[in-house]
Amino acid sequence: MTGPARYFARLQEIFDATVTAGGGPAQSDYRVADHRIRLSFSNRNLASRLTPALVHLQSPSFPAELEIRIWDEANACLPMPAPPWSWENNMSRGEIGGYDGIALRIWFHIDSGLLSMVDLENNQAVAWIRDAHRLPAYEIAAPLRMILQAWLRQRGKHLIHAAAVGTTSGGVILAGAGGSGKSTTALACLASGLAFIGDDYCLLAVDPVPRAHSIYSSAKLSPRMLNRFPGLLPAFNQAQDPAEDKALLLLHEHFSRQLVGELPIRALLIPRVSNRPETTLCEAPALDGIRALAPSTMQQIAGPDASAWRTIMTLAKEVPSYRIDVGSRLESIPEVVADLLERLS
Repeated sequence: MTGPARYFARLQEIFDATVTAGGGPAQSDYRVADHRIRLSFSNRNLASRLTPALVHLQSPSFPAELEIRIWDEANACLPMPAPPWSWENNMSRGEIGGYDGIALRIWFHIDSGLLSMVDLENNQAVAWIRDAHRLPAYEIAAPLRMILQAWLRQRGKHLIHAAAVGTTSGGVILAGAGGSGKSTTALACLASGLAFIGDDYCLLAVDPVPRAHSIYSSAKLSPRMLNRFPGLLPAFNQAQDPAEDKALLLLHEHFSRQLVGELPIRALLIPRVSNRPETTLCEAPALDGIRALAPSTMQQIAGPDASAWRTIMTLAKEVPSYRIDVGSRLESIPEVVADLLERLS
């Protein structure tokens, strides 16, 4: 057994000891893109902190394909052992360098104090949190994303940095950098009653046809933009740190009927904010769609292999790309999206 493998086994022992001392784990089961995942928390308070963005995928108990054990320093009955790697190997996405591409994947995010490890051969993972009460909003909005993206990637689903919305006719992927109008477009569609897959992240599969799967029922908006969506205010996470630069919305309680598990994808949309009141649409080259989707996905969440890149290339090849110029009249945004989906169905 290698050093990292022994360390992983030791962390599992610490979790088990913590759970035994605390009277048993708090477990919840989820169905993510038809895969069965179990989260085992050391206590219920920690579970309530990390699961609001996943609650729309909660499912009755079943044999799990992946189990993730999660605990925090405050409630651990044993201290964290020193790791068998150097922190100098901590890379831009949090990976610990030298372990890419092997069965055991490791990440440590300094800002959030979150250590994640997943054993891809044995379908087991652990997540240790330095202080659950100081987790930044982006970890509450998209919990355990590094573990989930690595495990789901092996099953043909890729976590992409994009939004997805739709109708009964299918859905669209919304891809763009911060400030492009991606979240505005997605949340205008949600506010109008359209189906919603996700805001910042969704799962993309392209075999046999492109489909988007929901993973997180959360969204983020600047406070200025949130004021333009009064219907979304009940979903605002009142517990978040006021210093956060974006408002976190937890959508399940207030928009559960519009949160759908998956949609066939009909088009890739590239938003950009216009100075006109009406939203308009025009065709765009496939390369523009790739440029809008690939860089942020690869930078934030892609793994060490090229499968995410190939999936994005396949999406751009199989569905048309459009430039959507987002107007100031919010009601026009979902009208344009719904009209496009009707024409493409």
